[in-house]
Amino acid sequence: MVQIKRERHAFWWRIGIVGGLTLLFGLVNWHWLGVNVVTYGWDRMDHLITSLAYNNILHTITPQSIFSALVYSNYYPPFVHLTVWVFYKLFGVNEDVAVMVNVIYLLVLLGATWYIAERMGGIKVAALAVTLLGAFPMIFAMSRYLYLDFALTAMVALAIALLLATERFTRRKQAYWFGATLGMAFLVKWTAAAFLITPLFFILWRGGILAELVQHADTLRPHWRRLAVVFIISLLLTAAWFIPAHAAVFQSPLGNWLFPAYALLTTPFLYAISCSIVHKPAEFRPLHNALSAGAVALWVMAFWYLPNSEFITGFLHTAYGLEDGRFWAYGKYLYEVSTEQLGPALSAAFVIVVLVFLWQRRKTLRQLLQTLDDRAWILLLWAVAPYIIFSTRVSLAHDRFLMPFLPPFAIWMAYGLGQWRGRLTRAFAISLILLVAAAQFILISFEIVAPWRAPLHIQWPGGSVNLLAHGFFLQYPASEETDPGYAIAPEVLTLVDNARVVHERDRINLGLLVNSYELHEKHFLYQIYTTYPQVTLRELARNWNDQPAYNQLFEMDFVLVDDTHTFRTSEASQAVVKRILTQPADLFNRAFQPVHHWTLPSKEKVTLYERRFADTEPGLGPADYQALLQQFGAQWGPGDALVLTAPDQAYIMGLSLPADNTLTILPLPTGPKTDQKSLDELTELAQTHDRIFLLNHNAATVDPDGVIEHWLRSHWLAGPDIWLNALRVTPFIAAKMPTAPTQTVNAQWQQGATLQGLAINQATLQARGALAVQLYWHTVGLADHKVSLQLLGPDGALIAQQDADMSKTQPPFVLLLPHTLPSGSYKLMAILYEPKTLQRDKLVNGPDALALWTFTQQ
Repeated sequence: MVQIKRERHAFWWRIGIVGGLTLLFGLVNWHWLGVNVVTYGWDRMDHLITSLAYNNILHTITPQSIFSALVYSNYYPPFVHLTVWVFYKLFGVNEDVAVMVNVIYLLVLLGATWYIAERMGGIKVAALAVTLLGAFPMIFAMSRYLYLDFALTAMVALAIALLLATERFTRRKQAYWFGATLGMAFLVKWTAAAFLITPLFFILWRGGILAELVQHADTLRPHWRRLAVVFIISLLLTAAWFIPAHAAVFQSPLGNWLFPAYALLTTPFLYAISCSIVHKPAEFRPLHNALSAGAVALWVMAFWYLPNSEFITGFLHTAYGLEDGRFWAYGKYLYEVSTEQLGPALSAAFVIVVLVFLWQRRKTLRQLLQTLDDRAWILLLWAVAPYIIFSTRVSLAHDRFLMPFLPPFAIWMAYGLGQWRGRLTRAFAISLILLVAAAQFILISFEIVAPWRAPLHIQWPGGSVNLLAHGFFLQYPASEETDPGYAIAPEVLTLVDNARVVHERDRINLGLLVNSYELHEKHFLYQIYTTYPQVTLRELARNWNDQPAYNQLFEMDFVLVDDTHTFRTSEASQAVVKRILTQPADLFNRAFQPVHHWTLPSKEKVTLYERRFADTEPGLGPADYQALLQQFGAQWGPGDALVLTAPDQAYIMGLSLPADNTLTILPLPTGPKTDQKSLDELTELAQTHDRIFLLNHNAATVDPDGVIEHWLRSHWLAGPDIWLNALRVTPFIAAKMPTAPTQTVNAQWQQGATLQGLAINQATLQARGALAVQLYWHTVGLADHKVSLQLLGPDGALIAQQDADMSKTQPPFVLLLPHTLPSGSYKLMAILYEPKTLQRDKLVNGPDALALWTFTQQ
């Protein structure tokens, strides 16, 4: 009777303390999440978005949707996201609701830690251990984010507790539960192996199970008839799932091979849970229990690991594949444990507790080491093995990776403090440590005490020392990295979506040249998923696709640009940002206009740009513009300008414009119709450029009176119109022709044409310039003939050519010259020909080509 009362008393102590701490931390977390509006970093936002994807996939529960959920991510297992999905169903879709799923994992973590600590030192040690664990900075901080590592910490602790509960696998029911928990831990994250494999193998070795497996393998002979029945049941169960989900099965690399693989793993699972081993000799039962636990674990794990077997490639690349960047992380993790996971104060307390514990047992230390039981060894392996694994020549190291090894530290501290001699000394030490832990918890969790953080920054001759726990994952609710000033994503998306509504669009595009811990694509994607589904986002800072980031800008309706553009931004995208910010005459700045500016708490400036021009009708033909660039791209460079009518041509030009383009592009008119502002811009352009190319397309829509072309023809010398399907390109040069011939020719062709002379404007004769020539005809001969003016290089190759109809009022020829003119002698030739047959006319003295003029290029 007394024993029963003690058990009840202990039970209520467990419920009260573990439940009370869970409630306390849960309430503080809810307050913290209510104050916090900035989710710092990438992965936690990625997991939030992934949880929304699972919520969408599982909107209707069917075998196919379940399988689709299992293969949605081939890198992270789905256990945590599925528990978040359950919370969404219960409490609604909300970022804070998603994170509060950690309250369940916190309850599991504290309960499992209590069980282990109580087995080591009783209720008082267990109560102190769970209190300290909950106050560890990394524990309470990570419980506020949707990382997988917090749930993994809980599942690892539960698996260790159940492993100890198996009593070296002598207890069958506990073995089943351990197997299920082991499988679920691997469904949280595959790094569970680093924390659980060595404790498991230790128990298998210490319990003699490995030896039994080698020496008495014959005892594992199954009951063949029962095994056959179980195999048939496995096939039926697998078929009941796979046949309805057949359409989704091919999302897995294994495809139809999944069917036999699942059936083969389901068979030992069903066999293990349906068979009794009472008839087996007692010495062989631990082996059978261990194998049954393994069958359960493998079956649970198979739900994700079988259809996503390729995950191993990504894991190995991330963990060890970056050969040039692999390093030893022992010092890094040791530093981060002392500054972030425990913090300087609790780290110092831990060291003191360990030293005092060893000092008090200095005379019996050898006997102590010789008598360590399973629990002590398991705790050591739990902490030491992952520290070695995660520190040995890895290519990626985050302090959260080691987080699941923290429960042993809390248990050791509690057990060590409980062993201190002297009741008053022990009570004082415990009270002091709890006071320090509580103060640190409050300082990190509440903004109201923010002024009290500064005194803990101590200035030493060697620099500043922060006595408060600090690190990447220890963020305050609404200051520094989580300052609400960074939370501009909803405002940006509201502006973009309002524009969509105004323009009566089904969808609208937003390009993102922003990438920082506080503001990046995931912040926008989460809002798009939940609130702005008709906004399409394209990330252009890292720019994962193979297309140039600059060209992609012109597919966007809005572009968000950050003037601090080096962090996690490709070099090409950095160049794009610099181009936007430093070149006001760049095509992007002519085609887009800033509509809103934000100054972030870091002093960096973020600007939202919107398309300046509306589309004209009919739409533009990309092939025509590609042909334009193909024909003129090699000729254009500094000193050249392209005037666009209609101005929306800027967007289609931008799609194909080379990154090294130096051509000035001016979309006109600047407003709905041509006005004085448009002409002022054209005048300014003419003052700073040598050649202007007018691109006409749908000009009647925005410039029906042809004001722009009329101005150019009035002020500059026009070249021949060049047609590229629907596009008309007219070159103009800043030149005036002489009013009379500068050179007498008096050449006569046999068909009757007589060329009296010509005038040349030699001022335009330069690389990337033009050769302007006016021919003066005395008679034009046959009306259907044409004249071809050709410039030949020193080697006789054709440099430039222009053909025209024969006429006394023939406009000047404008021969566009290339980038460079090699040194040597150049000839200007005139050829008359019949256009249908291309038959050349001969001069009266015999030749079919007339040399009009020569010049020498130095």
